[in-house]
Amino acid sequence: MSSAVPVDPASHAAQQDPHDDQPDLGLGIIGSIVGTLLAAAIGAFVGAVTTVLHRQWIVGGIPLGLLIAIVLAGCLLAGFRFAFDSRLVAGGAALGVLGATALLALRGPGGSVLVVNDALGWTWSIAPTVIALVVLAWPRLARRTQPRTPRPAVSGGGTPSE
Repeated sequence: MSSAVPVDPASHAAQQDPHDDQPDLGLGIIGSIVGTLLAAAIGAFVGAVTTVLHRQWIVGGIPLGLLIAIVLAGCLLAGFRFAFDSRLVAGGAALGVLGATALLALRGPGGSVLVVNDALGWTWSIAPTVIALVVLAWPRLARRTQPRTPRPAVSGGGTPSE
């Protein structure tokens, strides 16, 4: 004779594995490594392009190139963070952006620089780092545990039909 103990869904949810803070993307370890490397390559490309173009398009004293570069870097990092719900892939993209920005901020072999020592250069040097810190430190948003139930249809009078 076996007795089945009813399981309360609320108490079952409280007994989850403490390591469940890292989402299972279904990619496995190899997929996560490849995804992070691809995100780093995309981040490096975006970091290189935005570093070259951050001084362009100054219109009426407003540095549109810098604003577009900051928004683009922020959207890239936030997009990876929200799309994969993981700090690992977004961290790879952040390393790519920051690495390309830092590398291109160095003095070239002929003495030329892409990131000049002025307000625009300092803003571009600091902004991607701040964006990466905010995106990577942002807490994970809670997911719904139960799907929404459909609302009852409303008939002509504005009250739910029964």
